[in-house]
Amino acid sequence: MATKDNKNCTRSYGNGSIYPKSNGKGFIGEVFVTIDGQKKRKKVSGKNKSIVRSKIKELQIQSEAGLLDTKPEEKSVVFYDFAIDFIERRAKLKGIEETSEKRDIYSLKKMGDFANLYIQDMNEDRIERFFLENISISQSYISKIFQLMNRVFNEAIRKQIISENPMRWLEKPKSAKPTKIIRALTVTEEQRLLEVLKTEDILYAPQMLLSLFTGCRMGEVNALEVRDFDAKNKVLRIRKTVSEDNGGVTIHYHTKTYHNRDLSLSDDVAEFLSACTGDKKDGFIFLSSAGTIVSTSQVNTEFKKVLEKYDILDKSLDGDVTCHSCRHTYATRFLESGSGVKVLQSLLGHSEIKITLGVYCDVQDSFKQAQLDTSNKYLEKNNLSIM
Repeated sequence: MATKDNKNCTRSYGNGSIYPKSNGKGFIGEVFVTIDGQKKRKKVSGKNKSIVRSKIKELQIQSEAGLLDTKPEEKSVVFYDFAIDFIERRAKLKGIEETSEKRDIYSLKKMGDFANLYIQDMNEDRIERFFLENISISQSYISKIFQLMNRVFNEAIRKQIISENPMRWLEKPKSAKPTKIIRALTVTEEQRLLEVLKTEDILYAPQMLLSLFTGCRMGEVNALEVRDFDAKNKVLRIRKTVSEDNGGVTIHYHTKTYHNRDLSLSDDVAEFLSACTGDKKDGFIFLSSAGTIVSTSQVNTEFKKVLEKYDILDKSLDGDVTCHSCRHTYATRFLESGSGVKVLQSLLGHSEIKITLGVYCDVQDSFKQAQLDTSNKYLEKNNLSIM
């Protein structure tokens, strides 16, 4: 019999009861069944009493046959649903930026129909086939999907939905899409570019020049505010970056690698930046003519126009040239001058030395003999010899 002692009491119904939903749309049925040896109350719902009655009968039959007994790995959980919940919870609990959360969700959607499989059905063979079928997407997205899937499977283990990660022995696939190598400008090309940027009316020329002489990423340059520049001490503080998400521009209050840095500027670069800030006391140093934040793609579009219009590039050289080449050019000139790679790592804001070594190993190799010759001359000058 249904009871209702007071307004705060939860209404309970007997075994097999069917009653209307509180909103009046459909019905709910309650029935006791045996699951894993324990008697538990289960609820079912439907548009009408007949549908609910059929569902109750089906539960009772499954209970009597022992079909409702479950083990963690036998629970049917759709990967997409579980992943969305995990991404949202992780973002809230760990204070992850909204843009990172959106990136994970976008990676999940890139999985297509594969994400609608049950987690329990996503074994190593199926996952491997999925990546083989999508091997032509960029390496960046393959990496993002691979990492996301791993995190989701590990969370599913923690929640006792599966007993082991099906990706445990799976190596991250390599994209079949050709990788564009972005190269640095040669000394001659840089000289041509500098002449154009200094003498012609080039849109976003200040950002291009600053990247060429500081090695900053273009997103970092466009995110600079007046307060980031200490004119008195000639220091530029790199604390933010601009990114493009879903057609919009977002300011992140950290750099790409989360390695903030202070750059000591030469006299001429400090003077140049002072001219860029002008009389501004606050706000962004570089803005569009409409007063909006400039994106990297906007600068890149103009940069490529300049290269083409003024015939700056040596067409015989391999590699793509974008506004990111300004950063590569700065790093290449730095190493060519004989300066150390460890210092360069700090200036570029690389999280690990191996990144710097990996990108600029060719430059270092080309100057290895010259550095050895310099070292040998130093030893000879000081009468230091093995014989």
